[in-house]
Amino acid sequence: MKKYFLFSLIALLFIVSFPLNAAMVQLVAIGDTTDEKLGHTMDLDVQMVYAEAAKIAQNLDLPLRTTQLKGLLVTPQNVINTLNSLTIDPDDIVILYCNLHGYRTVYKETRWPILFFGLRGQGVEFDTLINILASKNPRFLLAMAESCNKVMKNAPPVYRQQAFATGTELVKINYKKLFMEQSGTIIISTSSPDEYAWAWVNEGALFTMSFIEMLKTVTNSQNEPKWDDLIEKAKEKTQQMVLDNELDSFQTPQYEINLRPSN
Repeated sequence: MKKYFLFSLIALLFIVSFPLNAAMVQLVAIGDTTDEKLGHTMDLDVQMVYAEAAKIAQNLDLPLRTTQLKGLLVTPQNVINTLNSLTIDPDDIVILYCNLHGYRTVYKETRWPILFFGLRGQGVEFDTLINILASKNPRFLLAMAESCNKVMKNAPPVYRQQAFATGTELVKINYKKLFMEQSGTIIISTSSPDEYAWAWVNEGALFTMSFIEMLKTVTNSQNEPKWDDLIEKAKEKTQQMVLDNELDSFQTPQYEINLRPSN
């Protein structure tokens, strides 16, 4: 479960392999905004990600379709039904952003968290949501869970079912190099198993802010944009903020990049 001021930002999963004429950017943003302590922060993060998705779509010259689930809409069944009902074309770029409490059990096999749905007192494995979207075979899937990943005793039951670009030509070129000229996979977890991460209640999660800032920096740079540079700098910035503010737990982001030039 999340602590006050604490998040564990988990998981950026990219599944990429598309041509240069992707049809649409689809954003699904989920935030547990009814949470008494962190609901406001979760809402801020959802809005930041929405703004960045709009900029991504703008710079890729693609339309943006947005689905936001917040408040009373954030239940396991509704989220799963929503994802199952999405129409995703083979050329679509899909972004899933989940901002909820999270946990894991000692029996959890993957390193991704179990998302906690407070309204129902149930968890849903992040892997489940990823698999639903991946099964629809989008050309590019980015899935991010902003949640803790700490082992819990007496864990809740798991529900089971069978911004920143300027608009210049340089920025457009750099976005296309990052999102449309490479195929493969990227997986990022900004907290290692059994770790917390930090967030400022009135600003947002440290890694979410760092990632968006680094995306702006990389896409506005004359240098060749590279995913490993972007993610490493976001990691370093997040860790530096933890150190500078003398926070009482350390955060160890981790990631894997396996990309190749698109055909």
